[in-house]
Amino acid sequence: MLSLIPFASHKSASASAMSVAQPVLAVSFIDKCITGVNHAFNALVGSLEAAERAQQEAYLSQSTTMADLESRMRDLDRQEGTPRLNMMTGMH
Repeated sequence: MLSLIPFASHKSASASAMSVAQPVLAVSFIDKCITGVNHAFNALVGSLEAAERAQQEAYLSQSTTMADLESRMRDLDRQEGTPRLNMMTGMH
């Protein structure tokens, strides 16, 4: 005769160990995914910053006089919103 015992009542030791291991594996997988996304984001930001820096350097290299260079530097400072120290006068 076949008895009808609920499944949850006869969990084996390996089944209970498996239920503990699944959340640990899920957390590990999520950590790896977050780390991967973080690395990709940092690489993207780094490449964007490098491209912006190269563009600014190209813009500055087109200056023909010292006054033109200083003017271009002030233009970039205004765009960034961060004043730089003027090496000639010691002022912003």
